[in-house]
Amino acid sequence: IAEFTGLSGQKITDLHKHKIDGIELPCEKCGGTMKRIPEVLDCWFESGSMPYGQMHYPFENKDKFEASFPAEFIAEGQDQTRGWFYTLHVLATALTMGEEPAIPVKNSEPAFKNVIVNGIVLAEDGRKMSKRLKNYPEPEIVIEKYGADALRYYLITSPVMAAESLNFSEVGVREMYNKLINTLHNVFEFYLMFLPLETEYKLEKADELSDYSPTHVLDKWILAKLQVLIKEVTEGMNNYKLVEASRPIVDFVTELSQWYVRRSRDRFKGDDKDDKSDAHITLKIVLNTLAKVMAPFTPFIAEKIYLGTGPLKESVHLENWPEVNGKLVNDEVLKWMWVARNTVEVGLSLRARYAIKVRQPLLESMVSEEMPEGFFNIIADELNVKTVRS
Repeated sequence: IAEFTGLSGQKITDLHKHKIDGIELPCEKCGGTMKRIPEVLDCWFESGSMPYGQMHYPFENKDKFEASFPAEFIAEGQDQTRGWFYTLHVLATALTMGEEPAIPVKNSEPAFKNVIVNGIVLAEDGRKMSKRLKNYPEPEIVIEKYGADALRYYLITSPVMAAESLNFSEVGVREMYNKLINTLHNVFEFYLMFLPLETEYKLEKADELSDYSPTHVLDKWILAKLQVLIKEVTEGMNNYKLVEASRPIVDFVTELSQWYVRRSRDRFKGDDKDDKSDAHITLKIVLNTLAKVMAPFTPFIAEKIYLGTGPLKESVHLENWPEVNGKLVNDEVLKWMWVARNTVEVGLSLRARYAIKVRQPLLESMVSEEMPEGFFNIIADELNVKTVRS
């Protein structure tokens, strides 16, 4: 509890209005007497005065204030828009705009450029969360079971970040834990299994592999997908659309695990040293870069993966934001891998229709298009056929 000493020497621990209205304190700067101003015009007006009041502008910090005004963004709940958001603009208009503004800020603008508005988190039954009703899971228990990252990602990808209400569900947190956190952790553990390759092949740190140019179609594909992810997340963040920025991450991790790692397992275990090295380098680059992309959303697992994949800095949160590597952008590979995967899906559905199990090898499969080298092999392995031809 805060404690002050009044002019009369009494100790003050109760800071409620009716207790402190009559209290006076000495001012060390001017030697006068300080006391609370009882009149309050409007609490929203006061909060809207924050940009100016916190810097005692225009009486002090003029250059500092003008360099940071208007704010790049503000964030609040939807129920606050009629108060704080409104008065911020009213005061900015009154003080900094017009022919003779009271505060002549250069390039006068509204008080803020962007708004991040969240909705209200409700109980699973749609009612307001209540301590009396106990209609919500204890946050400490949810975090203990699934981790803070899963909870953060569940909320940031939910409608509540688009100013809509959210019926909180522990099942949703568990789903995000399984789809993102646990899946990515398993990929990371797979990477660590083959960490001795780094010593054997003297692999460089991931950030120092900017000139890396893979030859295997799977490596080209996942690195091209990584560039798409960086682009999508960056655009979402730049536009302050956090839901659009965060949602592509879980889709990327799913494809990384269920397609790239699954299809590359034999490469990591094979006898072809060059191919084995390329697979490990690729996964190293992907995990290290992915950690940087995920850091704002899931900071803990991002830190673990970053530190485990050859960091250049003490923390992923001290890293620069990753940029798209034009050398790794490959629309052709993305297109043909999409065709190959859809071909596999159709082939598996045909096996199911005719009750031919995948473990039963077939002689050949016919596809309608001629594909670049490497894709027929993927289709053949997935469908368990000896030959694929167009």
